[in-house]
This record gives sequence, C-alpha cells and structure tokens, in this order.
Amino acid sequence: MFKFLSSVKLAVPLMLVLGFCVAIGTIIESRYNAEYARMLIYQTSWFYALLGLLWVNIFCATLSRWPFKIHHTGFVITHIGLLTLLIGAFVTAKFGIDGQLIVSEGEENNKVLLPETIIQLQNVTTNQFKTFEIPRGPTKKELNLSISDFLTAKTYLPFSQTQDVYEKATEGDGALKFSIKSPFFNLTQWLHEKDNPEIQMGPATFKLKTSKVATQKEPVLLIFNATTSKLLAQKTLREMQQSSFKVNNVTVKLLRAYKSATVDKSKITEGKNASPNPALELLLEHDGKSIREISYAKFPDFSLNNTTSFNLRLHYIYPNHDQEIAPGNIVEFEMGPPIVVSLYKNKKLEEKKSVQVNEVYQTPWMGIQITVLEAFKKSLKKTLVTQAPLIERAPLPAPAILFNFKFSDTDESIWLTHNQTQDFKLGNEVYSLFYGAKSILLPFNIFLNKFEKIDYPGTQTPKSFQSTVNEKVVISMNEPLKKEGYTLYQASYILQEGMAPASVFSVNKDPGRPIKYLGSTILSIGIIVFTVMRSRLYKNWKKRKA
Repeated sequence: MFKFLSSVKLAVPLMLVLGFCVAIGTIIESRYNAEYARMLIYQTSWFYALLGLLWVNIFCATLSRWPFKIHHTGFVITHIGLLTLLIGAFVTAKFGIDGQLIVSEGEENNKVLLPETIIQLQNVTTNQFKTFEIPRGPTKKELNLSISDFLTAKTYLPFSQTQDVYEKATEGDGALKFSIKSPFFNLTQWLHEKDNPEIQMGPATFKLKTSKVATQKEPVLLIFNATTSKLLAQKTLREMQQSSFKVNNVTVKLLRAYKSATVDKSKITEGKNASPNPALELLLEHDGKSIREISYAKFPDFSLNNTTSFNLRLHYIYPNHDQEIAPGNIVEFEMGPPIVVSLYKNKKLEEKKSVQVNEVYQTPWMGIQITVLEAFKKSLKKTLVTQAPLIERAPLPAPAILFNFKFSDTDESIWLTHNQTQDFKLGNEVYSLFYGAKSILLPFNIFLNKFEKIDYPGTQTPKSFQSTVNEKVVISMNEPLKKEGYTLYQASYILQEGMAPASVFSVNKDPGRPIKYLGSTILSIGIIVFTVMRSRLYKNWKKRKA
C-alpha cells in the first residue's frame, strides 16, 4: 500500500484528474462566476478528497527516499514545499474569511456578509437564537430539518425566482393578466388595482383603469406583509403628517411628501416644472435600527432596501394620477364584462375595443397582438417560487427554502428567499425567522466619505472607481486597505436612482497566507537546489572533488 501511495503511477493520474477538474472549473467560472465554480468543483467533498490524496502521495513519496542521501536534497526540499503549500491552502479554506461589506456614502458599517448561508430562528421575546448552517449546493434537495417543535425546513432550492400571481376570490381588488405578442417578443404580465396598476414595457405603458382609484379622495399609503402580501395598515397622507405610527413593531415616520419627485445628484428633491411623480420619503425604525425608504405612486415595486423594508412592502396611492393620459403609447384596460381596451398615442385615442377573455386583439401598432388571459374583479395575491434558469455572465439567482409551520390549528408552508425574514407570533411569544448570508462584525467601522467613478469618454463604462473612507484613506482596485489582519479591496459599487452611491468591498482574512508564503519559499529553494545538483557544473565539481 505504501509503495502504491508513493508511486508515480498514482501521482501522474492524480495530477491529470486535478488539472482536468481545475480546467473545467475555470471554464465554468468564465461562463458564469466564481461562486458557481466553487459550488460545482472547488468546495465539494470529492475535490477536497483529491487534494488530500495528493498530499498523502507527496508525503509518502518523500518518505520513500529514507534514509535520505545527498542527491535527494532537492527532491525532498521541493516536496516539503508542496506539502506546506497544501497545508496553508487547507488553513485558508477552513479558517479564512472572504466576504462582502456594503457601505453607502455618508454612512458607516462593519457587517461583513459571508458566502455561507444560515437559518436563524430568534425568539424576540426571550432573545434566544437557534442557528443552522445550510451549505449552498447546485441541486435541489429535501432537507427535512427540524428547527423547532413547530417549524421544519423542508426543501432547498438552489436558484429561485418569485412570481406574483392572482387568484379569484370573494374579497380583494381587481386583477388582470394579459399577454402582448409580436414577431419580436412574447410577454405576459399582471396588473392589479393596488399593487401595480401601471407598468412600463418598452415604449408603451399598460394601465388598469378602475373605479376605486378614480374615486380615491386623498393620498393613502398601503403597507403589506412582504411575504404573505397581507394588508397590515392603511394611512392617509393627512394622518401621516400629524404623527408617526407603528406596524408590526416598526415605527413609520413621514419625512416629506413630493408631488413631482426628481432625483438630483443621488438625492430626491421636489422638481420644478416637472411632470407629476407623487412620492413619500419615510423613515422606518425597528429594534434600534433605522432605514430610509422612498415609495413612488407610479413605481410600486421600487425600494431602497432590496425590495422590502423590515419585511414590509409599501405602496403609495395618489388620487387620479394613474388615470391621466400621459404622452406616448398607452394601453388602458377597463374591467368589464366586457373588458374594454383603449389605445392612446400622445393623449389621442386611436382605437377602442371590447374583448373577451382569451380573445386575440390585433392592434394597429406594428403587428402587436394583445390577449386578456384572466380578469378578476376580486382577487387574492399568491407568490410562486420556482426554479430559475442560469444566465451566463450574470449573478446567480438567489436560493430559497420552503418552511412548514405546524401550530395547534393550522399547517402552513412558506418560502423564504436569500436574506429574507419572516416574523410571526405564537401564543405570547414573537419569533423572527431568517434565511440568508452568515455575517460577522469587523473590529472596526468603515465610514464612506465619498465614492468616485470615472467613465471612458462618451460611455458609461467605468475606467476606474475608488472610495475615500474614514476621512482620508483611499481604497481603489489596486490599493487595498490592510487593517487588524483584514484586507479590504474595492470590488464593485451600487448606483441606483433615488439613493446615495454605495461601495462594495471584498473583505479577506487569510490565516494560511504565512504558511503558503513559507511553502512557496521552500519550494523555490528546492527547485533551485534540484536544478543545480542536476547541472553539468555541479557534476564536474563533484568529479573533481572525488
């Protein structure tokens, strides 16, 4: 067995297999990204087993020369260098940190998000935590992990996509599903009286005309549970201007109301001579944390905080703003029966037609066909989570986990996607369930004073970008910040309309780096010794000495 483990017959095939795997990993990384390559190859148990077998092979090959002779010197030193390198790589993989730190301009942060994902159940009443690490893999699998006596993590979905659909109900608001088809595209969308009465698709705007919105007397803010879409509160603008209010232990405070909101230098302001764009600027506070949020009447899906704020979804309704016909191409649906479809171009009505469900309406616009697929005067929203396709050179879709709740009188299942939280109450105790990135806190804070990006002339392609942090320290792509054992690299940035610029820093802590440096030094010395001892000069010197 020792003879086989130390043989070239094992070493050569093993090196070929590892080389092949690394080549495949490189191709996957170039087509998708490094995270997907890690999931498929670099962080799998079988790849670690191959590296472990390589270490054993090198170790046994070194021992096979015992007792060492003078001509074994280069061979032994080289192999000791390789063994040290592999040990350093193992220490890095096991104990190293490689995460992301996101800081907005004018703010500070020290929370680093790691690639590892966790499930965390917090009893808010007693402040007790249960944490389970969930390795991220590339395939769907059944977990059946018992989190508590009333909660089970059932199914893991590696790449998820969410879709809001509506079902016919005895109460609720109107919803309409339609498709638009041409020789160049085929799209399907939902319109809903409150959630999204208006959407922009290419050069055209699609609107759902309803009597409820038309008779709305004053502006109102609707607050929904982001997971279940249940309406939690409804406050008029006048009520919000008088005082703040609480929803699910979240304090909502109105900072300012805008009639024609515009964004100037990453800050929202009241536009002069601008088209109507009603919006609310709000401050949300929960458990000692506060975040700023903007709710636009025309853009109900917009959020400053990754779509949801403390698991709340806000929708600002401004009376009659979406009933006005604006310039451009407008397709307006009026609930029936029958359903009336009106086509406007630059405020002028071009055609109006009554249609039935599943009836194909051939418009006079470039061969475009419109079909109303479903229409409900009262509907209930339902969120579907399905497997998402992978797109080359694009970020991986977020993973999701299906949870099952078993209470005394109910049995309910919900999906949580990556970095999503679900709050619920059981008896007199309040719980918070989180699925998402594991995080650590740096021993120091990073304050982002200014983010700067320089584009190539005439384009929006960045030529360079850098961040000034903690008053005077500059972090750029080629100038990382090294502090207290951590290295911060300027990895990326976030520029979104209506919010301050944000820098994305790659945070690295590599405890195996000194070992890898030592291994590289030993390996270099071994190669030099091996080369010298094989040279003609050394052999001639040895003969003369003999």
